[in-house]
Amino acid sequence: MNTGHREVLMPDGQTITQWLQPVIKDESRRFGVDMPTDKQIALVVSALRMHTVMEHAALYDRSELGKPGEETKYWPIESSIGRYFRDASREILESN
Repeated sequence: MNTGHREVLMPDGQTITQWLQPVIKDESRRFGVDMPTDKQIALVVSALRMHTVMEHAALYDRSELGKPGEETKYWPIESSIGRYFRDASREILESN
């Protein structure tokens, strides 16, 4: 029985690197960046374990989509973290 404790594979059985590849491939094409290797992806993922980054990201934006003045009722912290990582990376990806 898997309780999730120390389970390194994603729920669909893929490694985190395999799971991220389709999005990274799309973003690589969109921004004209070479596709990173599996080891480069894994290296970046391993650096994201810091409590400071997650705490900051959790407080980034909990608003309801389309209603910036209202806090989302469902998954506000998770939504905030996703938006932070999307928006913060754009600072570099969209620079000339």
